[in-house]
Amino acid sequence: EQALRLWSPSHPWVVDVGTGSGAVAIALARGSTRCRVLAIDRSPTALASAAASAIDNGVEQQISFVRSDLLSAVRSCPPNNGIGLLVSNPPYVRADDVVQPEIRDHEPVAAWAAGPLGTEIYARLIPQAAERLDTLRPMLLELGYDQAEAVTELLQRDGRWLNCRIDPDFQNIPRVLTVLRR
Repeated sequence: EQALRLWSPSHPWVVDVGTGSGAVAIALARGSTRCRVLAIDRSPTALASAAASAIDNGVEQQISFVRSDLLSAVRSCPPNNGIGLLVSNPPYVRADDVVQPEIRDHEPVAAWAAGPLGTEIYARLIPQAAERLDTLRPMLLELGYDQAEAVTELLQRDGRWLNCRIDPDFQNIPRVLTVLRR
């Protein structure tokens, strides 16, 4: 919902980093027929599943799937206006966290486990995104429980971001971080 509010037809390309099942990419494509999504994941299995879901939802023409470790394979986004919006729901579970059985028993560990701190993926993604987003283009990140302060600190240390805002989910947990490229 937040991404669709920020999406602009004048900059139609959205990059979904860590697309997984493709749920976010598909929702964006279904939200506007003019939206174009570059769905990125390092897992070929996830990309195949997301591509099949895009076909099932009739949005396969709007989504391009790319295998990449975060943004390493992306230099700029076609066509001429670059990336209009970057979204990511990256792995953010700490190594010592207890994981719900419905996730632990049915999802690949790489889809949810980030490392000892839980912020390792954000620490890599933030500078990569800053290198690829144009000035005043937004990035939305889903946050793990109690990670708002740590991720905000990563953004401040990077120094290329402004207007950081964090919105809560339905349980009032800080969940969606929105920030603009300085």
